[in-house]
Amino acid sequence: MKRLLLLSTLLLSSLVVAQHHHVAPPIIRGYEHPEQVSDRQAWLMQLIASTSSDSDQDLTKKHAQLHRRSAGLKEFDLTLGEFRNKYDHLVANYNSTISVDHEAGTSAFQQAAWTQLLRDIDQLVDDTVGRLRNGLPPEEWKAVDARVQGVKSMMGVTVPQPADDPSPLSRLSGRSYYDGGPAILPVQEIFDQQSYSGYSTYTAIDTDGTNWIQTVYTMGSANVNGCVFDQYHGQWQPPGCPAQHSFYVTNQLNGSGPSNLHQGTWSYAQYVNLSQSWQAPYQEGVSIESFSGGSISCNIIGTFFAFSLHIYIQGAHTFVKMTPGTENSCFTALGQLYCNYDTVTWCTPETTPPDYNPTGVNTVPKATPNPAYYWLTEALCFASSKGGTLTCFGIANNGIPGSDTVPRAACTKTR
Repeated sequence: MKRLLLLSTLLLSSLVVAQHHHVAPPIIRGYEHPEQVSDRQAWLMQLIASTSSDSDQDLTKKHAQLHRRSAGLKEFDLTLGEFRNKYDHLVANYNSTISVDHEAGTSAFQQAAWTQLLRDIDQLVDDTVGRLRNGLPPEEWKAVDARVQGVKSMMGVTVPQPADDPSPLSRLSGRSYYDGGPAILPVQEIFDQQSYSGYSTYTAIDTDGTNWIQTVYTMGSANVNGCVFDQYHGQWQPPGCPAQHSFYVTNQLNGSGPSNLHQGTWSYAQYVNLSQSWQAPYQEGVSIESFSGGSISCNIIGTFFAFSLHIYIQGAHTFVKMTPGTENSCFTALGQLYCNYDTVTWCTPETTPPDYNPTGVNTVPKATPNPAYYWLTEALCFASSKGGTLTCFGIANNGIPGSDTVPRAACTKTR
């Protein structure tokens, strides 16, 4: 009998050690395989970035409004508000269910609740996207959806662990990390995202023309049963259990902003949805350094996840002229006729080629040439290093009718 008890104790100790691991899942890198990033994953983050919770900073709420406009969803305040209310309710309900006690702390119970949460969030995303699609004319919907499709190249998505994965952790825990957690690069935002043991983090940057606004998001849960309740001894194992995870964030623009700020500590099983916003003065054509990052630390094994993003961002504008005879894809929405047009840059020789070089404008009010038509286009640009190659994304097109002899205008040129 003593041998049996000793063997049981050894097996329990082995189980405990095996279970509290944080597994770094493989990540789909969108710049390599954007086709592997699902629409649902991209839309989830599009919707979260377009909304906010009551507990968010005022600056985060303002940032969400900016993103909503850049995503082409400014007319859907009610629909997006309902999405966020339901999303927050799902997360709150899950967190109240996953209390760390003898029952809720078991792997089977936690995994069942986690799986249901994922299914409910998926269904919520599908329903919300369906409402958005039904509320827009076909051509306008294509433009909105194209923004989501186009940003997949800047996403990172954790890869689901197969159910038949032979690893011991898979057999013990079922699923060792959240199979989703994307980040997106909307038209007016820059995102970077990494994932680890069920957590996703991303950084969003926008401008309202006066300030840059940067928000660092962290969300998810370590959906593994990191601790075991030893009923024989009446205590949790290993020492330090139940595990607690502490979150730290760095969010800086030109060296200003919080560094390694402690956002809070929660049970490993709790689903967190954190955000931290910062702002700095905006000046078109002037590059600003953006640094964001953070880490997650476990009270048992220490820091197990760290992330960072270091880029340079700037705004740019380009004057463009309509190419005659290129009007296409017109549609009517709310009594306004919208069309797409091909364009050529209309910059001074000194500012040619411009930093932002569009070849057309899309979903703009129908142009009435007099006899020509022009647009002042605006863009958000970023580079991986100071003075490096810029990647720009259009954020606004302001139409200007005029004669065919309108002088070329100065555009943003910093390279």
